[in-house]
Amino acid sequence: MSRSFPYVLVTDRKIYPEPLIPYLKKRIPALSPFPAALILREKALPLETYRALFNKVAQLCKDWRLPLLAHNHPELALDEAIAGVHMPLKNWLLWSKSHPQKAAYLLEKGKMKLPYPHGVGISVHLLSEVETALQLGASYLIVSPLFPTSCKPNSLPLGLTQLPDFIRSSPLSIYVLGGLSWPDPRASQLEALGVRGAVVRSAII
Repeated sequence: MSRSFPYVLVTDRKIYPEPLIPYLKKRIPALSPFPAALILREKALPLETYRALFNKVAQLCKDWRLPLLAHNHPELALDEAIAGVHMPLKNWLLWSKSHPQKAAYLLEKGKMKLPYPHGVGISVHLLSEVETALQLGASYLIVSPLFPTSCKPNSLPLGLTQLPDFIRSSPLSIYVLGGLSWPDPRASQLEALGVRGAVVRSAII
């Protein structure tokens, strides 16, 4: 296992055996390697409910010195203490057009050289989406699903044969999601292909 290969945790409270906050308190300090960043991806929550949860997680991350990214709520990433936001491609397109000054501020965050995802991350599932993400100023990309995953059981995984096409198409850091362990025995192979790091959802259970 490469010591330089970072793992990013993306949360999903619906699959945890106990409520999100106590579960994170228990699992994150025990993870090896320690996460490079955490993305709070809690779908289907109203904004105010998500905001309250995000603030609690932000305090934990501050104590752990763990970079935190919002998911699909870019306004929460305007806080300078927050590393950034991760967004579906279409959602960032719409929000950035409606809030150009705020979008520019978030994109500026992504220009810093840091060893973890920051700024504005965009999810891509098709090679054709990479160019659009680049045009929108993305700071980094998450390519998925790489391998078969319970999160997207009906999606055809890209596998290692298609992954190099994504890497060649983008000058940005590329993280991969889907069917990965923590740590993953294929980390060295992924790193050799040019992958920046792994994003993991269910493997910490």
